[in-house]
Amino acid sequence: LWNRHSLPSREDGEWLARLGGYLSKKPIHLRSGKFNAGQKGFMWLTLAFAAALTITGLWMAATDSQTATFRIWLAVHGILAAITVLMIVAHIYLSLFAVPGTWPVLFRGLVSREWLAHHHPDDPSLKTALTPADTSNEDTRD
Repeated sequence: LWNRHSLPSREDGEWLARLGGYLSKKPIHLRSGKFNAGQKGFMWLTLAFAAALTITGLWMAATDSQTATFRIWLAVHGILAAITVLMIVAHIYLSLFAVPGTWPVLFRGLVSREWLAHHHPDDPSLKTALTPADTSNEDTRD
């Protein structure tokens, strides 16, 4: 359902150039659609690493464990797994601590319209949002 929102867009270049504003001392309001460039990149990297881990795992399963080729694939597989774990740890940190207000997503799958408008101002669901006076306590899916 989200594949079209995960494709690169014009806003992604600026988001990546500023690293999403994570390193800025003052708040930066960067444009993004349903997903920002970091979320898109994480999704595509996760898919790529999952595919690579599958391929290397299958290759090792089909290779004699006493050969040099097996050891090479084992090393590649281990490096890919370590990078994947580091990506997940970084994602958890960014999700829980670097972006205030993200906790509700973990428990309810919802964020406030204010949070959504701030972090994803071009999200399609905001186009059908309630009037500003009606959004104070409303939640939306992220």
